Amino acid sequence: MFMIDPIERDKAIQARSLTPAARFHMGFELFEMVRNRMLAGIRAKSPELSNDEVEIEFRRILKLQRQQQEKNIYRAVDSMEQM
Repeated sequence: MFMIDPIERDKAIQARSLTPAARFHMGFELFEMVRNRMLAGIRAKSPELSNDEVEIEFRRILKLQRQQQEKNIYRAVDSMEQM
């Protein structure tokens, strides 16, 4: 059995009481908050970058994170192997 922090437990209970649409909206707000913090971090680290370059760097970081998370989850399947 896992020990859950009381605050996290309360958040989970509250989230369960929300409609799916409300949970989706909260997820979107969380993503926007994290995105804005990441963009601010990129700007602080590389102030010479334009807004477009900051966005490109943000997407590059997300792509790297996704690749790391998906590493060894998927594998190539030879088309002859399926027959």
